[in-house]
Amino acid sequence: VVGCQYTTKDGSGNRAAFAGTDYEPTEGKLEFAHEEMEKEILIKLVPAEKHEKNEFFYVELTDAFGGATLDKNTDGGDQKCICEVVLDANPSALASQQSMFNFNYDSQWIAAATYGEQIAMAIFVNGSYEAQKEAGPADYVFHLITLPWKLFFATIPPPEFMGGWLCFCVSLMYIGVVTAAVGDIAAALGCVLGIEDEITAITLVALGTSLPDTFASKTAAQQDPYADNSIGNITGSNSVNVFLGLGLPWTIGSIYWLVNFEAEEDNWRARPFKGKTYGASTADGGMGYADTYPSGGFMVPAGNLGASVGIFTACAVTCLSILHLRRRLFGGELGGPERPKYLTVLCFVGLWATYILCSIIITAGSS
Repeated sequence: VVGCQYTTKDGSGNRAAFAGTDYEPTEGKLEFAHEEMEKEILIKLVPAEKHEKNEFFYVELTDAFGGATLDKNTDGGDQKCICEVVLDANPSALASQQSMFNFNYDSQWIAAATYGEQIAMAIFVNGSYEAQKEAGPADYVFHLITLPWKLFFATIPPPEFMGGWLCFCVSLMYIGVVTAAVGDIAAALGCVLGIEDEITAITLVALGTSLPDTFASKTAAQQDPYADNSIGNITGSNSVNVFLGLGLPWTIGSIYWLVNFEAEEDNWRARPFKGKTYGASTADGGMGYADTYPSGGFMVPAGNLGASVGIFTACAVTCLSILHLRRRLFGGELGGPERPKYLTVLCFVGLWATYILCSIIITAGSS
């Protein structure tokens, strides 16, 4: 006897069919006797009370046994086979409604329920009333500390609304607010402690804005069979920080100074940087920007950026080389044998510490 396990999965996007509202969730085991070539999987559909667009859900075959294997050339590879089941809508009724509406009724009801659940999860310790009964003193302390942030982010709409675009836009806006807050708080703390802005940026600000990415990458690495998403998230998020996080505000700043330079020329000339001003010439101990750029403009003094980027590049190349070596030796970038795994952790933490230490020494020496 050979066979495999099967289970139903909800679809995705605004055409998703959902268990309980469109079909009854089904799972079980398929067993094939000798020379038996076909089996049927019976799934009960829930009658629709309203006209909707075509919806779909999945049936997944997994965990083959008895010597059976799954075709690696199909969706899901050799780990699973995925079948998409489409629920056809009433064409005549659908045509009249889709001209005015383009959303999934069931997904909106589920999204509304999810919205209430995520707010309740933010209020209760450990996420639910039942878990709160078993919470200890430390759980209550951390819950009270993080409660304002939990409530703040619980207001982000679920991805089922508007095909996920509302969730994406609101999340992007919240990230901007938090990033601005972290940057201002870190700058104020660095000012109070007498820490250079460059050091504050690569320590306090970097930790505050990068730790969420770290936890997201950790979750992706634990949930996915491969490390592609976690590694891609790390490199992709830093690319967004550099190209969009710097490029967009610098473009806006350039346009502002192009339009308002005549009215703001005195402020521009008096703008300080490490005890020097933009308007004073280099002979007078200034930055000399007014001599080089008499029409003014948006200026960002590089400071020790070149040395910092050089150190970062060397550490990044070393890091990617270690990941490539791990793939050749152990078959993957993450995990693997116990000793090499912890040795890799020490190497990566050492690279970060090396970058921080070298940057601090260069910054302190130049100031």
